[in-house]
Amino acid sequence: LFSVSYRGNEAKKRELALMDSIRIGDSIAALENTPVLNDVAAVVDTTVLSVAQSTALDEKQALKENLRLAHYGFSEGIALINKNKKWGYIDKNGTIVIPLKYDYAASFSEGLAAVEKNGKRGYIDKDGNTMISFKYNYAEPFSEGLALIGINGKEGFFDRKYGFINKSGKMVTQCIYDFANSFSEGLAAVSINGKWGFIDKSGTIVVQCQYNNVSSFKGGETKAELNGETFRIDKRGNRI
Repeated sequence: LFSVSYRGNEAKKRELALMDSIRIGDSIAALENTPVLNDVAAVVDTTVLSVAQSTALDEKQALKENLRLAHYGFSEGIALINKNKKWGYIDKNGTIVIPLKYDYAASFSEGLAAVEKNGKRGYIDKDGNTMISFKYNYAEPFSEGLALIGINGKEGFFDRKYGFINKSGKMVTQCIYDFANSFSEGLAAVSINGKWGFIDKSGTIVVQCQYNNVSSFKGGETKAELNGETFRIDKRGNRI
């Protein structure tokens, strides 16, 4: 059985809801009109439980197996699937559009998806073509035209540094940050020596790395923490 993907922290609760909502023979098209649309990501057939029908498995037992590893959803018309620890993608008809051959895969974002082979991550398009070569130890989905990537140091993960690339694979900012978050509203949170600040898309620090913790910007402001005090700041670092 392939695993279906769904989001949510309350995994068991969502799984039970899906079990109660999906019937043998339901198609992906039918699922699009149900309350669990955002939870159901993928089924590798036009029916949810064609395997269960042919093997006379208990319906809920089969659903539980199908949902066991799920945690993603459809993105840009394509969903992740997993079988035998390999990842691939299907469309909403249940057709495999990118073979299950990756050790790790993320949902598509801005036309590309981060995937991993042989311990290295790169990016593919919706036809499965490699668009950015497999050379990173870490890679996140594209956001606002840029993607957060990471390169291990001499001590591997423990001294990994992070930077950003564009869709051509060109380094926009070098891997100099201890930690970083994806871009949001034109700025990305970055950490140097345990302190957080923000850079713009040219890599220029626009809010100095002085905070103990920050969140991504939303609506022109974000939460910041300094010396045990939590407050909100604007895109220039001014307290609100």
